[in-house]
Amino acid sequence: MDNVVRVGRITQLTKNDITAAVVSSTLPNIVTRNVIDNKTVKADILSKVVNSRASTGGGTLDTSRFKFFQIPTPSPDGAQLIFTLSEGYVAGTLTVYRDQLALQGTVDFAETTPGSGVLTLTSAPDSDEVIWCNYISVS
Repeated sequence: MDNVVRVGRITQLTKNDITAAVVSSTLPNIVTRNVIDNKTVKADILSKVVNSRASTGGGTLDTSRFKFFQIPTPSPDGAQLIFTLSEGYVAGTLTVYRDQLALQGTVDFAETTPGSGVLTLTSAPDSDEVIWCNYISVS
């Protein structure tokens, strides 16, 4: 891979880190390691942001669309599988966390209706578990 920068272990990327990567174009993709099976995961979330912005008329990147630590409704109860965020998200940009563990898209959750903010988990979280999401909003 060209221009690979090894940075060691990253525990969390901030909104400013992602914005800087998009603006500078030095990191067209973020490459991480899946902790469970050590597979290389190439997250092209940055290109999705740029492409979604270009398709709506271009211009500068609106960083207010980056949403972090958003809690969907309703609250987990041990039976609920379908959750809704307060706004729609760009398809392919949703990351879901269950008690601070990242879930795998299409394995642990599905982007049911991205434009309406709906997601479906494959197993119901208990009432003492916390579900939160990061995504890029549609507007």
